[in-house]
Amino acid sequence: MQISIVGGGLAGIMLHHELYKRGHSIDLYDKNPIQLEQGFGFALLPNGIHCLKKYGYWDQLEPLGKPLTSVIFHNT
Repeated sequence: MQISIVGGGLAGIMLHHELYKRGHSIDLYDKNPIQLEQGFGFALLPNGIHCLKKYGYWDQLEPLGKPLTSVIFHNT
């Protein structure tokens, strides 16, 4: 099965990984043209952490993270 995923954030990347493990061919599209060797920084809120724990990725990623003391959202 050929699958296209739009959005390379945490959900898109995890979906890609899980479908790839099942043998699917996947195209991943994201609007951001920047590709860095070390990736991007982003905040993981409770739902993201829960998802990573559910699929067994959290133990590998937690040591790489830095806890946030506050988050400020702006509507522009």
